[in-house]
Formats: sequence, C-alpha cells, structure tokens
Amino acid sequence: MNAQQAVAERIRELLAESGMALNKLSIESGVAKSVLHGTLVGNPPRVQNTSIRTIQKICQVFGITLRDFFDTELFDNLENEDEK
Repeated sequence: MNAQQAVAERIRELLAESGMALNKLSIESGVAKSVLHGTLVGNPPRVQNTSIRTIQKICQVFGITLRDFFDTELFDNLENEDEK
C-alpha cells in the first residue's frame, strides 16, 4: 500500500465509524466532493496526493488531530514510491 492509498483507506474508516456520508463530509469540511471522491477512488493521473491541508480539514470534522489521523497501522510499512 502506498501513502495515498493509506490516506484513502483512513478516510473510509472514519466515514464508516461515524456513519457519515461523503456528501456531508464535503459540506462540513469545505472540501469539494469531487476532490474527496477522487481521493477515495484514486484516479491517477488526475488525482494527486491529498494535501495536508485537506486532511486537516477532514480531521476537524471528525474532531481528531493529524496525529490521530496518522496513528494507525495503515501507515506502517508503506511502499517506497521513489523506488518504482
């Protein structure tokens, strides 16, 4: 799993845990639904890595810190994308 895939999976986890729909996350975070959808689907090359600012906005909606967002096994042992 690469970093972008881990970010997408973490957002899916938070949505599932909260029972929140993607549309509501978009409205509450101020992040365009198309950006969120692209992050979750991962359509390269149109979708680039999710910015820290976008992740921070998502964290605010869920009432968590960036540390909380990244403090999960999803981010352990990520593929080194520079080696590809």
